[in-house]
Amino acid sequence: MVILGDLIDKWHKSKEVIALLRKLQRDAESNGGQIIILMGNHEAEFLAFPKNKKLAEKQQDRKRTFFHQLKDPTEVANCKNDLGQFLCNLPIAVRVNDWFFSHGGNTKNRTIEELSAAIKDGVNSKLGFASKELTGDDDSILEARLRPKPWFYPHPKRSLNEYVEKLGVRHLVQGHQPGPVEFDDEIERERNTFFQRYGLLFLIDSGMSRGNKNKKRATVLGAPYAFGMETMPWSFAPMVRGRRCGMRARFPTIKQCAAQKNP
Repeated sequence: MVILGDLIDKWHKSKEVIALLRKLQRDAESNGGQIIILMGNHEAEFLAFPKNKKLAEKQQDRKRTFFHQLKDPTEVANCKNDLGQFLCNLPIAVRVNDWFFSHGGNTKNRTIEELSAAIKDGVNSKLGFASKELTGDDDSILEARLRPKPWFYPHPKRSLNEYVEKLGVRHLVQGHQPGPVEFDDEIERERNTFFQRYGLLFLIDSGMSRGNKNKKRATVLGAPYAFGMETMPWSFAPMVRGRRCGMRARFPTIKQCAAQKNP
């Protein structure tokens, strides 16, 4: 299973959401499965700016922000405790066979190696999580928008074909925005719905957040780990915890992991 980020904010139980997902992750591992939790723009914005003023200002109820649940937000954002280590180690994207998962979708027509190098350079810079590769650019892989014009415009089908070919996959999956999306041939994705276009792009943010006032849908997307997988977990913290690879490496690091195939 792949979870596309945005675990925090929009309601006042961010810590409980994280605790639940971490428990599910441990349970899956102990039963031979795997859950990969990716970083969303909300997590990256908190790590870049622990007081998270931008999100706090958007909320009518300031207690809805993750910041207000923490005794020491700066300690968490500096990766100094268990919760901070978890957030700082969240992958930015993952490739599973022919599928590429990320929060905002826009890889800017780069290979996995090119994208990885750019993210490393950004996080290693003095800007850290505020670098243009993460939260410092409205067209980044975490921040890219679908409205008023989607990030893959002006030629959506051609652009998406080029993007998947460059990544070496066949499909892109993104979350980030549950709103309507209009295509140039009058095809439209309705608000809060799962949607695919051209068999290339899959939009799975269904607006399940309590803050979005949509209580009817939940977003769960399973990945075919039983038939083998290939991942690129991008994790940025002083020490990166291994994911099925016995990996222990200095920051930042990229590791390809392979799950066993069922007989």
